[in-house]
Amino acid sequence: MKKLIASLLLALFFLSGCNLFKKDPQTTVNKGFEKLAQVKKLSSSLKIKGTIAAPAGEKPGKMEILLDISGKSELSNNEFPTADLSIKVETTIDEQKINGEVMLRTSDDKAYFNLASLNVSGDQGKILKDQLASFFNKWWFIALEEGGLLPKIDKKKNKEFVEKLKNSHLLVNARDELEETVSDMEMTRYRVDLDKEALKNFIVEAGKLGGNTISQEEETALRE
Repeated sequence: MKKLIASLLLALFFLSGCNLFKKDPQTTVNKGFEKLAQVKKLSSSLKIKGTIAAPAGEKPGKMEILLDISGKSELSNNEFPTADLSIKVETTIDEQKINGEVMLRTSDDKAYFNLASLNVSGDQGKILKDQLASFFNKWWFIALEEGGLLPKIDKKKNKEFVEKLKNSHLLVNARDELEETVSDMEMTRYRVDLDKEALKNFIVEAGKLGGNTISQEEETALRE
């Protein structure tokens, strides 16, 4: 009888996919998120979709937005991180539809912009597009000096920022989504939810660290 029970338990163990040795998705995601600060090169894709509704009677009354950012970044230079990104935006403001794409590249002490496309519905949108025609598909740059678009990173504040990010618990409800092979390595892709309350707290704390203290009114609006 004991041998029979042992055999059944062993069979159930293997049929279950050896779950006793499978890593917990949330623990894996947390550890990976904590190691983000150690990453020197990365490829990323970020999509944000949301709706903003104004109080009754205010205009515009509703805005829907889809933000899609993808590309590559190199973070080995703490003073001037480099990036090659595509930033796509689709938005609807009441009945007005707007979509466009901006290419962004940073190298050493300069940031380069390229307005790849812009479409705005209606006659006013056509007029705006005609006015900006000379700016399309051309590269423009801004010097990244102190006080510029991306000031040099303060190493001490950057370390504090990284610690706050690691302890922010922004990603929750992790679960397996897909197992795949990348460069001959077995990989697992996870799906997570963004904790909105944790994100709000992180924005407030990050603002304080950067010397941009958020007012009580702004903090209340953010939490709402």
